[in-house]
Amino acid sequence: MIISHFNKILGVEINTRRMEVGPPPEFLARTVEQLDAFHEGRKAFTVQEMSTLVGHLSHIATTSRWLAHLLSHLYTSISAALKVNCAYEIDTNKAFRQAMKKVAEDESMTQNQRTFTQGYINRTVHKSKRSHFLNSTAIEELRLIRLVLSSESISLRTPIAHLVSRDPTAEAWGDSSLDAAGGFSLRCSFWWYLEWSEEIRRHTLRFHKNNKNGKLISINVLEYASVIINYAAMSLYFQQNKDPANPYPVALLFADNVSAEIWAIKGCKRSLLGRALGRLLCALLINNPLGLSTARIGTHDNKIADDISRLKSEQDSLSFFCSLVQTHPQLRGCRRFRPSPELLSGITEALLTGKLVDPLALNKIILEKPGSFTS
Repeated sequence: MIISHFNKILGVEINTRRMEVGPPPEFLARTVEQLDAFHEGRKAFTVQEMSTLVGHLSHIATTSRWLAHLLSHLYTSISAALKVNCAYEIDTNKAFRQAMKKVAEDESMTQNQRTFTQGYINRTVHKSKRSHFLNSTAIEELRLIRLVLSSESISLRTPIAHLVSRDPTAEAWGDSSLDAAGGFSLRCSFWWYLEWSEEIRRHTLRFHKNNKNGKLISINVLEYASVIINYAAMSLYFQQNKDPANPYPVALLFADNVSAEIWAIKGCKRSLLGRALGRLLCALLINNPLGLSTARIGTHDNKIADDISRLKSEQDSLSFFCSLVQTHPQLRGCRRFRPSPELLSGITEALLTGKLVDPLALNKIILEKPGSFTS
């Protein structure tokens, strides 16, 4: 290894003068070349070629973490295709059936034999030439990713400060109920409250016992929305309070919902509404100097955010906050954060329709003005 401020280690370029990391240009060029093969007129794919492409994109996402929110449908497409390949091989390939049976039933196999047989099964499924339909959502994701990687306005370099384990610059807590959501940050001196519309409420567990009709808005999704609003509020705070000594601050967002905590970092792969909200978070993360990390907090320890989210109507918010300060005096001096109309519209549309928005189109709009603080 060359001793220099600039090095390539494990497929990642590290610049210790600029204190940033990113994928090498030649790796990006190869990835874009693979993406070009998935043009809008293409209708099918094989597991091997899609897996190779997603492997490249996942490597880029290790440093450009917002990219993980654009890969969700590609992961589900591969997962579904693997199941189809496996079923096809079972129906048509005698050697494959015997190998599957041997692994499942033969307890006398040595570890080496089991590993060899399992490897044969995996290779057969992954290298199958069987084609799979490329639906419109996957095509749209591939188009967006191609635009992102080719755009000169989007930096694929990430500050090392956003990737290493470090003390957060500020923390925020959020919570959601079936009626509303709320959150606060003491270091950033803000609180917020958002009443869910009647239409959103009518799609919650109060009216739908399960998601058999595909219309349920789960509490996981509502909690995820509260994480996004907290991040938007902190983005605005650090836009207005820049610190030259800490140009790349990190926000730690506490959530009492495991799914929301994981989705904010790794992206949502199963829930359509969760994936739609992930696009909004992606729009906030691109080119944002504020890093994002999450942590789990118990419901009993999330008392303040829980109290805010229990308010059922916006009409009572002012008198409610006055009484809230009496109960929780640490909130005294906090300003109210009001999300921008564009952010609110994006959240509402994602929850009601599951529409996957274009994060590139939203990026400049909601990043420049995620909302406002009012006294």
